[in-house]
Amino acid sequence: MRKIPIDSAESGMVLARDVTNPSGAVLFPQGAELDERMISRLKGLQVDFIFVEGHSEPRISKELYLKKVEQALSKAEMNTVMQTIRDTLLKHIEAIYE
Repeated sequence: MRKIPIDSAESGMVLARDVTNPSGAVLFPQGAELDERMISRLKGLQVDFIFVEGHSEPRISKELYLKKVEQALSKAEMNTVMQTIRDTLLKHIEAIYE
């Protein structure tokens, strides 16, 4: 799932979440395929962003991400709790870049 600004929406994209108004009423349901008319209506309703199906691209490279994590953790005392946190974080990073 990706969160995108409404200005980046394109025909054919599929909503990954319901689009609701401020009171919670569903404007467009999850699974709806966007077309130009729907996008125009969402803009008219001042919807700022939507969630669409698909994966977002990581903002930084995996190598840089791992380097930043190692730098941040190098300042911490590596006891068993911190080691578990480090291992969990590294597994999560690996999963992001699969």
